[in-house]
Amino acid sequence: MLLKSFSKDSIGEFKYFVGKQVFITSQIGDLVNLIESDTTKVFVYTSKDKTQCLDEQLNNTKTIDLEDLSIYYKKTKDFKFIAKDKKTQIVSTEGKSIAEIQATATAFIIDNTLYDTQENKLITIDFSKILKTQ
Repeated sequence: MLLKSFSKDSIGEFKYFVGKQVFITSQIGDLVNLIESDTTKVFVYTSKDKTQCLDEQLNNTKTIDLEDLSIYYKKTKDFKFIAKDKKTQIVSTEGKSIAEIQATATAFIIDNTLYDTQENKLITIDFSKILKTQ
């Protein structure tokens, strides 16, 4: 059993482990699942909007800022929706980027229409001609 203390002042409090819905942009520009990018590490979110990468000895090997991560938040029959900041990348099930739209990870789809709120705006995008939802 390993036990290690971390300074709350420098990294914040550990909040939760990173799930499979979190992606990072690789050096060649592709979106890669963060957990699968290095299966020898454990990734933990902190209260300071950072992700700590811990090795098997619980050493912090890397810190990733929240703004460097993308969140996979929606899947339809033909597409995945992966958000970073206020933009969403629409990706085919084969992994090919189809489009980029103005939408956050809190967006949702009802009857082929995407809804999102940003600041004082309500954004709607009608996908009825291009999307086939499950």
